[in-house]
Amino acid sequence: MITKPIKTNVITGFLGVGKTTLIKQLLAQKPAGERWAVLVNEFGQVGIDAGLLDSPQQHTELLIKQVPGGCMCCAAGLPTKVAINQIIQQLNPDRLLIEPTGLGHPKEILRTLQNEYFKPILSLGSVLTLIDARKLADSRYTQHDIYIEQAKVADVIIASKSHLCTLEQIDILPQWLADIECATTLVVDSADYYQINNQGHVESTEKFARLMNMLDTPSRFIAAAPASRILSTRHGVNSLPLTPDSLFKTADDVIPSELDELDWKGQVYQQFSDKQGQFYSLGWIFAPQVSFGFDRLMVWVEQLRTLNVVRFKAVVITYDGILGINYIDGELQLSEIDDTLDSRMELIGDTQLDAAKLEQDLLACMGGH
Repeated sequence: MITKPIKTNVITGFLGVGKTTLIKQLLAQKPAGERWAVLVNEFGQVGIDAGLLDSPQQHTELLIKQVPGGCMCCAAGLPTKVAINQIIQQLNPDRLLIEPTGLGHPKEILRTLQNEYFKPILSLGSVLTLIDARKLADSRYTQHDIYIEQAKVADVIIASKSHLCTLEQIDILPQWLADIECATTLVVDSADYYQINNQGHVESTEKFARLMNMLDTPSRFIAAAPASRILSTRHGVNSLPLTPDSLFKTADDVIPSELDELDWKGQVYQQFSDKQGQFYSLGWIFAPQVSFGFDRLMVWVEQLRTLNVVRFKAVVITYDGILGINYIDGELQLSEIDDTLDSRMELIGDTQLDAAKLEQDLLACMGGH
């Protein structure tokens, strides 16, 4: 039984804009004793971000769940309904952070979260949209329907990676928002709230508490709903029952958890591919007994600079430890991960990639030091 609506925030933005980085910092500032959950949706079938968000608090005060394979609003929101039901059953969180894929339709996701299933269960707070001002000179972004929609749904816009931007690039952002008739007026600079130190760790600034306080401001997307659908007096005032009619009792029978073991069928890896719109994804999951040589893997990663790779993410077991890899727009960031169940890698490109050649070279990185 849900005794009060779950505080919910959607954190959106295009590919590689820094959504996962922001969520990691929000989790680091989680009030003691509160239970938080993160629902991550990724383009492609592999699912990397849950591994990058892994925390020692996982399974006690923090639960991270994935909906891989594109837009979480598709199929009438079925994957989202199931995943949220699983989160409630496992943790019953005080707050839910939702990170849609950078290629998803945020307006449809917000409508899903405010439908008859979720209206009594979720208290939708501020929608945060991250925008990298360096992209505003590129019409491939500024004229992209999803890019524009992500800005228009925002309650708070965060100028991400501002430490890499010029003052001129930052100044373009308010004008672009005016050009697209974006109603959002609250724009914050990421450098004022959090930054990445020399070790690749995210650190908050003194102003970060202000951003935390913004989370509970009701979203502009909250629609009026009949009181009878919000409160159930049968279970007492402010008591919200979770029933099979509102969600799904046997959620695990509908879609598998991202932590379910794969059927390896005697193999040590599986390949996955997908296409949505103009983007292609190619990914692999390797069995936990497989380790990679760090140096050889870095050579393989470096070759991605010569290909039409928009984004590469990975959590990889190497002989030197568990490695997190994040590559976007020619920028490569490495981090150390505490734990993982397997190795996962995924490429996103705006043209079809040579899967056979990439896989052949990747397999050559396995084994040895």
